Amino acid sequence: MAGSVLTAPGRKSGADGESATTTALRRRIADDFVAAYPHARQVPAVGITSGADRSVHLVGSSISALKPWIPGGVPAGGILAVQPAVRTQNLRTLGDCVTPFTWGGHFTNFSIVLPAGSGTAPAEHTLAFFLDHCRFAPGDVLVRASRAHRGLFPAIGVFTEHVRVEWDSRAPQYYTHTVGIPGVQGVNFNVALRHPMTGEYDDVGNYIDFTPGGTGPVTEPFTEIGFGDTTVLRARLGLDHVLDAFPFPTGPTADHWADRHLQDAFLVTAVLWGEGLRPCNRDARTKLLRKYLEACRTAVTRSGVGRSQLRTWLAGLYAAEGFPRADLDGLWSEHLENNLWT
Repeated sequence: MAGSVLTAPGRKSGADGESATTTALRRRIADDFVAAYPHARQVPAVGITSGADRSVHLVGSSISALKPWIPGGVPAGGILAVQPAVRTQNLRTLGDCVTPFTWGGHFTNFSIVLPAGSGTAPAEHTLAFFLDHCRFAPGDVLVRASRAHRGLFPAIGVFTEHVRVEWDSRAPQYYTHTVGIPGVQGVNFNVALRHPMTGEYDDVGNYIDFTPGGTGPVTEPFTEIGFGDTTVLRARLGLDHVLDAFPFPTGPTADHWADRHLQDAFLVTAVLWGEGLRPCNRDARTKLLRKYLEACRTAVTRSGVGRSQLRTWLAGLYAAEGFPRADLDGLWSEHLENNLWT
């Protein structure tokens, strides 16, 4: 499907005849990840704004749903979560309508956690996820690893039989990881996918071995493997940007980056509002939503989008993505209509 072309807003059509909305394709990638680990137990996702993981303000990874299972020892088949997520890195410039950004704020992350000593089976399942389930060619997959972390060599060896490994091409900290659990540190290799239009390899996730330091609640080492739906789909379909993994209607402006800023600001706002969050100064989460709403207002002001045009555009997004229309009605009447054009 790497040579797919756009056939309608939010719809992709592959060389194999497959045609589906980007929403459906994103969800299929998550389903493929679950299917690639047949012995794992799937646990429920947590709310992005739930505060279930005290190490973050907004849940940005499926490890937040998996953490409660780790201190007691991970079961042999592993535990897995498909987790809606928000990361706020774009907030520093979001809304100015001119600053480029690479990654979107909202996506779905899927991860599996397994006990250390699971052999090469986790790596074999991960490779199968990319080559068999997602149907990437071996030349489209790249592993970035460090020779300093010999404990990862057996897993890396599974990949070297089929795909290229790029050794020590990044700074040492690129191959290390933290997880928000006291005393736990990890070392990792990353999996990257080739974009069919640019030929560049972009990271889509990690294979991480974590080791407890003896000062926290976790006593047994474990492995985490995780990826994101929008980055995988970007490579699979040759999308210009990860935000094209969402079924946005035609942009309300004639400017590329103005549209991107509107897309990111309003998508994250819709997701947080839909979970029941409201802007105020009560805590970090409510303050973050307020910042996203401020970014929405700045983007609307700078791009000159009118009320009717924006309402129609948002209604198209809500319908295509399957967000409840009542959420849009509430967001519009309680905040957007009275605050974006004043």
